[in-house]
Amino acid sequence: MAVFKYLFNSIEGVLAEDLKNIVEHSLSKKEGGLVMTLAEKLRMEGREEGEIIGIEKGEIIGIEKGEIIGIEKGEVIGRIQLYHEILGEIVPSKEKLSLNSIEILRDMLKEIEKRWMNVAS
Repeated sequence: MAVFKYLFNSIEGVLAEDLKNIVEHSLSKKEGGLVMTLAEKLRMEGREEGEIIGIEKGEIIGIEKGEIIGIEKGEVIGRIQLYHEILGEIVPSKEKLSLNSIEILRDMLKEIEKRWMNVAS
């Protein structure tokens, strides 16, 4: 029991290999195996908790990026529709345009801006 108190009180800065050596030299094989099994269980629980935290942070980042892309997509779609209206062309629906990626929408906007510049000059 004294070994456990020592380990828990001085664990900071101690490497896993050092702990393994302490356990192997201080406890019987059976007790040492139990401690190592417990350590492995704690390691797995820590890994699982880390994965959960990582997934949650990833979801938050994904949502934030999605919102930014969605806002940009809405702005580009609005500009495409406006240029079509100004040029007297059939205005594509927001639903139809939103099926395209932001990259394609940017290309569409550049193309219609070029057409507008040719008409305006």
